[in-house]
Amino acid sequence: MILRVFIVEDEEMIRKGLVYTVDWSAMNCMVAGSAADGREGLNGILEKKPDVVITDIRMPEMDGLEMLEEASKTCSFRSILLTSYTDFEYAR
Repeated sequence: MILRVFIVEDEEMIRKGLVYTVDWSAMNCMVAGSAADGREGLNGILEKKPDVVITDIRMPEMDGLEMLEEASKTCSFRSILLTSYTDFEYAR
């Protein structure tokens, strides 16, 4: 089974790095799409219905936590949260 991954990250270098430098096929995954902010990410998740969403927490338009909460009302997926902030309590 190939898992469909959707990546949401506002920093272009990180987003493109995740999309293009990770050997997704070695993990039985494929990138179904990516987005540059939470609003665009929500639309992409609802459209692509991925198995896994990898997202930054803090982004413009809509933060990653809010985006995941909203998308989970309609879609079922696993999520991985990225953050460069030292206070992980925000993610909890």
